[in-house]
Amino acid sequence: MPNGKKRFVYLYEIVHKDKNDVRQRIAPGFWDRFHSRLVGLPPESKRLDYRGRRYIGHAYTAKSPAVKYFYFCKARPGSDWPDVEAAGGSAASLSLNPDERLVEPIYMLPFREENIVASVRTSGGPLPQSIESWLNKVHAEELEDGWFELWPVVNENQRLRLEASTGATMVDVKTRPDPLADPAQGIEGGLAQLENEFPSASLNLKLSYGAGLPGEDDSRRLLGFVRRLFRNQEGTTRLKATLLRPGVNGGEVRDKIDFLKDRVRYSEVFGHSEEYPASPGEILEGLASALRKYSQDLLELAHEDLE
Repeated sequence: MPNGKKRFVYLYEIVHKDKNDVRQRIAPGFWDRFHSRLVGLPPESKRLDYRGRRYIGHAYTAKSPAVKYFYFCKARPGSDWPDVEAAGGSAASLSLNPDERLVEPIYMLPFREENIVASVRTSGGPLPQSIESWLNKVHAEELEDGWFELWPVVNENQRLRLEASTGATMVDVKTRPDPLADPAQGIEGGLAQLENEFPSASLNLKLSYGAGLPGEDDSRRLLGFVRRLFRNQEGTTRLKATLLRPGVNGGEVRDKIDFLKDRVRYSEVFGHSEEYPASPGEILEGLASALRKYSQDLLELAHEDLE
């Protein structure tokens, strides 16, 4: 029997920004509090309409492994439904009951009391920006003018460098096509249109001011673009940037970062066969395995710091 399906598990941290785009402290245990809150909500309060797609999220508790987790899914348009091939080779349209629909999910498993989740999704599953919109909808009353963001867990030094940046002079990104991805807007929308027009090709984009410096507004806008790409790296195979930050003796210094190089991710095998979908229990086991590796990595880093 062939092995299960290999997928990358990505880790995300929940971040709270106020109306001035300043990061605010979140007490430990955010995901546990969110789980309790979500369980008590009616189904309609768990739904989200985002960029023309329908979503719904759930908070579940599994028995094996005994964990609390989140299941967030996106409805697939009827035109995307696959056919079904029978054992004899004949094919037919996929048949669903009137109250059923196909969905693309993402599973999210919290890491202890830390405000971090491990996640794995189907190829067309929800992207971080839709999950952010869902979180912001559920917490709309207490957020006031603020909002939540999901940040990829990366090398701590890389994160601090990005937060300290005041502008950018270059971004270099390469993507792989994702025909079921959420519709994008702005320059991201233009990239998505090119990907749809040439579905079998990867896309390379480089915006650079070379040795020169952009104006302050252009520099900040480019930094904003870099930060959006940083938060939404699914489907990205290269993401590099040259950032500007204050120098020790005044002025600005250039800081080159390869964002994917230091991103925390783990390769896991889900299920027992690539031909059949993994069960929720098998998916949770894979996420738990990734979190055990992450915990071990943290211990090794702490040991190195003490030496």
